[in-house]
Amino acid sequence: MLPMGLTLDTFAGEALLGVVPFDIALLAPCNAPRGLRLSFLELNVRTYVTVDDKPGVWFFSLDAASPTAVRLARATSHLPYYRARM
Repeated sequence: MLPMGLTLDTFAGEALLGVVPFDIALLAPCNAPRGLRLSFLELNVRTYVTVDDKPGVWFFSLDAASPTAVRLARATSHLPYYRARM
């Protein structure tokens, strides 16, 4: 399920899959007015990889409860953000 060029990073012969829920509180650029800050729940499903002997993280999905955050993330990154009810 990984793209070509990525190697699954293992420890003692086993790969790790992270399912990481968290709460984003008051996300905004520095000094943004309080009304422009976002707070929402997010869930990441990821694993650890290497490319050219450099460690990294591969996100299978990033699910967020905020449609605004999903739109912004999709517009500014190449990460697989999806809208989710949480």
